[in-house]
Amino acid sequence: MKLGKYRSGHKIENAEAIETLLENWPIPDVKDERRNLRGRSTAMGKSLEELYQKKQAEQEPEPEEEFTPLSIQEIEQIRQEAYQEGHAEGKEAGYQEGFEQGKLEGAQKGYEEGLEQGKEEGLELAKPEVEEKIAQLTKLLDEIATPFEQVSDEVEKQVVILASELAKAVVHGELSINEKAIFSAMKVATDALKGQHRALEVLLNPEDFELVQQAIPAEQLADRSWKLVVEPSITKGGLHINSDNSSIDYSVELRLKEILESFLQEAGIDSQKRDG
Repeated sequence: MKLGKYRSGHKIENAEAIETLLENWPIPDVKDERRNLRGRSTAMGKSLEELYQKKQAEQEPEPEEEFTPLSIQEIEQIRQEAYQEGHAEGKEAGYQEGFEQGKLEGAQKGYEEGLEQGKEEGLELAKPEVEEKIAQLTKLLDEIATPFEQVSDEVEKQVVILASELAKAVVHGELSINEKAIFSAMKVATDALKGQHRALEVLLNPEDFELVQQAIPAEQLADRSWKLVVEPSITKGGLHINSDNSSIDYSVELRLKEILESFLQEAGIDSQKRDG
């Protein structure tokens, strides 16, 4: 835009012209704008004055709350009140917890004391009855012990006899299954006849006879001048040897009798009377 105005005989520049216009620009009066809206409405029938008031209310800033800094005294007072409140709450909580714990501990202690006291009283009340029962039991044991003392010697003898009979059964059982027993018996018996090995007659149980015949060849028996003879009355594991001028009874029964007689004599039992 070109401004063709002049001032004091010289041309006014654009910037100067704009400044002049702004200085002389009239400020519109808006104070009575609501009066111009009275009685007017929008195409929808809304009052322009009400809309203006609503808009003005929305645009008006909310008054800011003034914050007054707290003084040292007020801060101290707040701190003291908070401390007292916390102290009271802690005291109440501690009291409740301590109360419950004290109840439990008191109940436990009371139970233990009552149990101990009850046991002591019960023992004290039962003491006379217990002592009486002990006396009765002692008397009964004494009465039972007397007959046992009287028969103990006889029982001991019977036990020894039973043991000897059991030993016989065990030996016979061992001899019946131990095939080598007869050879040990023959060695002992023939050793007792050293120097008299010629012309020996050996009487054996039928089973032992078969074993010896299989173990010692006929030529060796002939060289020793041994004659094997079957004797059913001899118990398996035993034998009887005859020579020209002596004989040996090495039967199982005789060997057991010699062993058991010594055993019975040590126990104070007469085997001859027992057999009779």
